[in-house]
Amino acid sequence: MNIKLSLDKEWQMQSSEKVSKHGETISTIDFDPEDWYKVEIPTTVINGLLQNKKIEDPYYGLNLKSLAGYKKEVTIF
Repeated sequence: MNIKLSLDKEWQMQSSEKVSKHGETISTIDFDPEDWYKVEIPTTVINGLLQNKKIEDPYYGLNLKSLAGYKKEVTIF
């Protein structure tokens, strides 16, 4: 039996600080990622946050300075 799994759609991301499940659980097809951010790939963490309007455009004004806190956490895709 061949199963085809598309990896180019329906990606989501979330900070590891907000994920209570382990990798072996979140990597299963049955995992329901509640409150995760939907993202279009390819992307980066910053672009994913921008896609979801969680940050201001880092290329505008001094907005880049406000992103310092994001480098302290791990984000899971």
